[in-house]
Amino acid sequence: DAANTGDTIKVKPGTYDEDLAITTEGLTLEGPNAGTPGDGDRGPEATIKQGLEITADGVRIDGVEVTNADTNGILLGSAPSGVVVTNTVVRDIKGDVGGSKAAGNGINLQFTGAFKKTSTGIEISNNLIRDISTPDNDGGDADAIGVQLLPRGNDVENLLIRDNVIADIQPGTASDGSRSEARAISIDTQFTDTPGGSRGDFGQATSLNISDNEMDNLTADFARAIALFEDENGDTQGDTN
Repeated sequence: DAANTGDTIKVKPGTYDEDLAITTEGLTLEGPNAGTPGDGDRGPEATIKQGLEITADGVRIDGVEVTNADTNGILLGSAPSGVVVTNTVVRDIKGDVGGSKAAGNGINLQFTGAFKKTSTGIEISNNLIRDISTPDNDGGDADAIGVQLLPRGNDVENLLIRDNVIADIQPGTASDGSRSEARAISIDTQFTDTPGGSRGDFGQATSLNISDNEMDNLTADFARAIALFEDENGDTQGDTN
């Protein structure tokens, strides 16, 4: 709570049984494994046990470990810009059931806390994201996702998802007539829960770079290494590679 803009907070090895929210711009959270890739030769971890939420611009997360018995490992919820999540382990995300869907996400860029903003320059790199699941759902679908972009009426530019290892993505079972789905990376600009596009124009994702990611063991009724969704009313702009 006492952090100032531009501060670096160094986190010692240990277990921190709390949900952490970063609301200070330009903050760096540096764990004991800063600079070491998530699947590298790492030492003792600084483990944040109840997830991490980032709502401020210019935040850097480097070298920590995040777990959560709830829906998200790391959540970017308000269309921030200039956020870097690197050299971090996100594991054992158990998911939750909300409405008719069970969901579990490793790193979730779901911008429900903003509208008609432009998020630019987010980097997700050199992380290990593993063991993402959901509870069984007897009332609908079950989706487990390693990295998700769901901009919710906000534009996203220059998003980099590179050199991550994403493994062991396995949702629980879905109800009869529904399905379970495992996705390593999901880019989704649809408004599936706002009939008629009631929030206004559809968000656009432009100049995405998804490269050199390793994906393994996606287990569900449907398994997709990279899923790209766009509503039919939205225009495609820029290049995706």
